[in-house]
This record gives sequence, C-alpha cells and structure tokens, in this order.
Amino acid sequence: MRLTKIIGGAAILLIGSTLEALNYWHLLDFILNKLRDSGPFGPTIANIVVSPIAVLVIVFTGLGIAVAGARESRKESGSPLPTIPTSVNVTNEPSLTPSMSQNIYVGTPQPLSSPVEVPDDNTTLEFVQFEGKRLARGSRYIWEESPDGLNGIVAVFRNEPKALGSRTPTASSVTAHLKFNHPTEQDAIELYINHGTWLGKYEHFSTFRPAETHSLIITVHENMQIFSLDNPNRADPLRNRFHAGASIRFIPPTQKEIPYRSGIVEITLVSGNLTVFRGRFSYDLEDSKAWKMNPINL
Repeated sequence: MRLTKIIGGAAILLIGSTLEALNYWHLLDFILNKLRDSGPFGPTIANIVVSPIAVLVIVFTGLGIAVAGARESRKESGSPLPTIPTSVNVTNEPSLTPSMSQNIYVGTPQPLSSPVEVPDDNTTLEFVQFEGKRLARGSRYIWEESPDGLNGIVAVFRNEPKALGSRTPTASSVTAHLKFNHPTEQDAIELYINHGTWLGKYEHFSTFRPAETHSLIITVHENMQIFSLDNPNRADPLRNRFHAGASIRFIPPTQKEIPYRSGIVEITLVSGNLTVFRGRFSYDLEDSKAWKMNPINL
C-alpha cells in the first residue's frame, strides 16, 4: 500500500510535468486544434488541458500522495524511541551509580512500615534470661546502654539454630506486647504495652536471623518511679528516604508507670501474624538492684 501510493503520486507528478513541457514547446497544438473542432465539448476540454491551474492541481496532487506514502513508510520502519525512566530512588548510602526504582520521596513522607516476611509455622524464639542494665535515652530517643544511665531490666531472646543440617528460619519484624498484672487480685488494674521497646532500636520491631539475640526493655527505674516503654514508631524516617532539606520529627517511646512493685508480666512476641514466643513471669521490683523475675508455667 505504501509503495503504491509513492508510485502513483510520482506518476501523477510526471504526467503534470509532461503536459506543462509539451504545452510550452507547442507540440500539442495539432491535437488541441483537432479537439477544438470535434464538437461542443472539445474547446472546453482543450482549455482545461492547457490551463495552468489544471497543471498545478495535477502536480500538487501527485506530490501530496507521494509525501503521504513516504511518511507512512518512515513511521512503520523507524525504531521506537528509548524508554526514559521516570523516577530515581535516592538512599542515604553512598553509591557511584544511582539505582532505579518505582518511587521518589521529596520532603518528609509518611513513614512506611517495614516489609514483613511470612514466617514459617515452626519459627519460634527462645527466652534466654533477664539482665540488669544501665539504660539511657540517646539520639533520636533510642534507648541504649550507658554507664551513667538508669537502672533497668531487659529480657534477652534468641533465634536458636535448629539441628545440624536443618534450616533455621528468620523471624522478621518481631513486635513485643506486654501485660502487667497484680499477683493475686484478678479485678486489679492491668497495664498494657502495645509495642515494647527493643534495646538500640528506633522502630518497635526487631528481626531475628538465625542465632541472633535481641534485648527487650521490661522496666526502667527513675527516682521512685518504675515504668515500661511503649514504642509507637513503625519505621525510622531516616531509613531509605530522601529528604530535601526538610525537618524530621522523631517520636520518643511513651513512659507508662507500672502500678505494682510486685506482680506478673506476660510477654508475647509476634512475627507477622505468627506468635513466636509467649511467657509469663513473676517479678519483684522493690529493690532496683536486687530485683527478682521468675518464669511461670502457662
């Protein structure tokens, strides 16, 4: 179809040019004279043939058809334009080559929760022990060990490796949930910690790879007050985000006073929708240096 248009247009163009040349050299005089004498329509046809307007119409018609065919041929045979990436993900880590991504963050985006891997059904964490620590609130309200800190108690958990040759799954994004009860009165006030605070973590979760241990803050002693920490932070705003000179707001864990100096604390650890640990412990916090915590069978 494209080739037919080009050839047809060129042919019409050639006919128009030929008529113009013949008319210029007076080679059509004999034919035109006969045509004028042939009847009532002869003069009209002869005048149209030698009219400059008719020649121009033929020439431009042929030229238009030829150009249209050439454009169609070029469109179908040409290579597509290269695809230009529309976004770049900029991270805090230095890199010589920027990585391509689906998202770009400008300003201070709403922190997103960390992606959670679906744990295996046999994923469990082991309670190791309670430890007394000197704790202090560091930069970005992250609670860390400090020699000049406050007296505190942490619970240590471990992703215990399976038997030799067996696969040990990772417990991803583990959150801690605590409940403090009175030791004997069932109708007494209960204290709930929606998301416990992990030592050295801004977010309220921690990932346990095989053989890794992490410490959960149970209590902090300050003057005459004993409190636990409820961490609302689902993500660290500085991690994998791009900020164009905007201020960033960090949120500290909430201090919730423990109502009873002796009682029972229930600790539940969850990875995704799978419970990876659950335990109950009796505690006696009358003396911050000689505290007692013992496991209770569920």
